[in-house]
Amino acid sequence: MTNSVLAKLGEDAVHQSKNGQNLPCRANVERGVQMAGYGDDMIVERDVVTLSKDLLAVVGDTLIIGEDHYTLDHLFADNGYSVRYTLLANSLEN
Repeated sequence: MTNSVLAKLGEDAVHQSKNGQNLPCRANVERGVQMAGYGDDMIVERDVVTLSKDLLAVVGDTLIIGEDHYTLDHLFADNGYSVRYTLLANSLEN
């Protein structure tokens, strides 16, 4: 079911694992999600991605969406079918 939902709500992406393997996938990115920070004393905004657990993504992997490159920063949800990570935008220098 996760893959059918991502097929409709997600966007085309490439999951690049630490070993360099590139896998096309669908990713649902939510931008500007408000999350409780350290000790619930502050609110921070983060970009969050939902991926199929079948990708076997881990913290530190790269996600490429169009021209944008992100690093999977923190796993904060895993329901057995999909995983949710906070994203760090990577700046590409020439």
